[in-house]
Amino acid sequence: MTVISQHNPRPIVFFANHDDNPDSIKLAIQAGVSAYIVDGLTAKRVKPIIDVAVARFNEFQQLRQNSCIPARVSWPNSNW
Repeated sequence: MTVISQHNPRPIVFFANHDDNPDSIKLAIQAGVSAYIVDGLTAKRVKPIIDVAVARFNEFQQLRQNSCIPARVSWPNSNW
């Protein structure tokens, strides 16, 4: 996922059944995931989740284009 995100960035939504482990979430975000969703997925939630992930991705890409953030962001001191 990291390689794909670096070379062809796209919004990625990750749906997990029961994995709310902070380390898993941190690794997913570092790999380029725009949204990490745990449990509680219903059909009526899918579109809003994707809409938010796409909007956040677009904002992030705009910041990146304006050189405010590097191409790959890491969160070394994150307590996720």
